Amino acid sequence: MKRILVHYSEIGIKGGNRRFFEKKLVENIKSFTGAKVERKRGRIILKDVKAKEIPKLRKIAGISSFSIAEEVALTMPSLAKAVAAVAKKSPAKTFRITASRSNKQFKHTSPELNRLLGGVVWKATKKKVELHNPELEIFVEIADKAYVYSEKQQSVGGLPVGTAGRLVCLLSGGIDSPVAAYRMMSRGCRIIFVHFHNYDPFMDKIRKLVSHLSEYQGKSKVYFVPFKEVQQKIIKGTMKEG
Repeated sequence: MKRILVHYSEIGIKGGNRRFFEKKLVENIKSFTGAKVERKRGRIILKDVKAKEIPKLRKIAGISSFSIAEEVALTMPSLAKAVAAVAKKSPAKTFRITASRSNKQFKHTSPELNRLLGGVVWKATKKKVELHNPELEIFVEIADKAYVYSEKQQSVGGLPVGTAGRLVCLLSGGIDSPVAAYRMMSRGCRIIFVHFHNYDPFMDKIRKLVSHLSEYQGKSKVYFVPFKEVQQKIIKGTMKEG
């Protein structure tokens, strides 16, 4: 059964506030993808995610990476079958097993799982073990269920949008302001956009820019402030003074 495991890094160091950040991240994931989301043992697990929604996970602040994993029963035969299947699909000649166990009731430790499941892969494929720079790394996570996967897709990282208040960004149409907006989104801020315009055709460019930035924070507001008359008065006033 396929599941998506969401990994985060910076949220994990937030101590007593961690639940607040996790809750906001879960809310944002639901809003972006419409997926069913569970939060268990420090993991965020997505169910019933439509294929077209998966790329959106790459643009959600707070997610460092995510993986499409096989969910299997907490038994060694199930784990052995899953890791062997992953290994057989890969053309890689070298591999390693990287296991982590948050469920301490599972009888095997992480090092034991690395060794036992590594033996399974070797017997099934004759691939060589390479601990430092393997062509294939198979991850095994032991929680309430077991999860097996081999790829991590990178995302924005940082903190979930909505955890650090709101900011106003003055969009000029150049590169600096949208980059600054993106950087602040990744620090947890929700951005409201303002553009001072002096001719209408340029407004379409700003709308497209806001639409693109909205992919990182969801629905966005943009305010257009007419500035042409003010600018003309400033120019005339400056000319008179000169």
